[in-house]
Amino acid sequence: MARQLFIRLEAAKPAGQAAPVVSEDESSLTPAYRASWLVMENGRPLGNLMRGDLSSAVPLAANAQVIVSIPAEHVLLLDIVIPGRNRQRLHNAVPYAVEEQLIDDVDGLHFALSPQANNNQYTVAVIDREKFIGMQKLLNNAGLHPHVILPDVLSLAYKEQNWVVLDSGERQFVRADRYHGFVTNKDGIHNLLAVSLREAKQKPRLIEVRVPAGSDMDWPESIEDIPIVKKEYEQEVTVLLACDYDAQTSINLLQSEFSRRENISRHFRPWYSAAALLAVWLVWQGGLNVFQYYQLSAQNTALKKQVEEVYRKTFPGARRVVNASLQMKQKLKGLRKKTGKSTISMSEMLVAATPILMESKGLKINKLRYQDGKLDLELELKDLQSLDKVKEKLAKRQDWKVVIQSASSHKDKVESRMQIQSIGS
Repeated sequence: MARQLFIRLEAAKPAGQAAPVVSEDESSLTPAYRASWLVMENGRPLGNLMRGDLSSAVPLAANAQVIVSIPAEHVLLLDIVIPGRNRQRLHNAVPYAVEEQLIDDVDGLHFALSPQANNNQYTVAVIDREKFIGMQKLLNNAGLHPHVILPDVLSLAYKEQNWVVLDSGERQFVRADRYHGFVTNKDGIHNLLAVSLREAKQKPRLIEVRVPAGSDMDWPESIEDIPIVKKEYEQEVTVLLACDYDAQTSINLLQSEFSRRENISRHFRPWYSAAALLAVWLVWQGGLNVFQYYQLSAQNTALKKQVEEVYRKTFPGARRVVNASLQMKQKLKGLRKKTGKSTISMSEMLVAATPILMESKGLKINKLRYQDGKLDLELELKDLQSLDKVKEKLAKRQDWKVVIQSASSHKDKVESRMQIQSIGS
């Protein structure tokens, strides 16, 4: 996605800081993490960095990829060599492949794999399962459903052949290679860098150290003969991490049972049986409709043949039959004209006259009679003016002749005999 919502979760108690003494009730109300977030578009910040309650970030998540960085102290990064390319099988094998390198029981841990490197080598991100579930609940309860969750140190820029250090005050980020990094405090950063450099399989050409503008922390010119290049920054750390983030050089912890696809599948799994029954019913109903369609089509074809046979028997001189029903109506209409009978039926006259008659309030039809295109009506109306209006509206049809044959007025009503005649009848 071109637009991203980058959310950074930080431990509420900074590393190295003693926790204040609080009661159990106060401890339960203290948030475990502080949140800050930033909208990115095409790799650039869109708007200002925001902090506060995570629910405030929900409107910004619309039409955006939600990326959440969590404290790297919670995540252990290990290298393993394991053959195979099937991700599902690899995930199943990983706990046994790294079990000897871990103190905790693998059943209580969650594992996420990096993309494959050379010679079947992978980096595995390991996190306590319950802690990871707690982080996701924090996000879900706020109304946020992330696409990516990663350790914050892997948000820091990866530069081939160089190490990158981000001095954020008490926390010091170190990005060592494509899928590796660690976080320490400012008092131990120099010693830990020296140890890491001595153990590194491939030493960097230089170490780029990003320090906040005006920082008074002393950095040597080199460590283990690796030169140090200092660069000052003025942005917030969250902004730096958001701008550095690269999906190709990070490990998404939302894998296996925590993947978005698995979460969606888990949500709809209770409905699978109902969906299967619905699918069977739809197939059965569709088959029944097709059967009925062909059955009715066959009946329709048979009826058309019968009508055509009746037409040919009635009019033996007919040569070309296209629509027997319509042709028969036309023939009968012609015969009526020759015999002087009306070509309009009673039903046709009523269909045309009824809307006009219904417009007159209080109008009542006591009797009606039809013969040869003449419709005789005995009407009951409220006054003579209503009778005149009805006659006027009916007479607007050019093919009708309307005659009031009689009209008698009583106290509160008018009784009338009216004849509607089709012209030509």
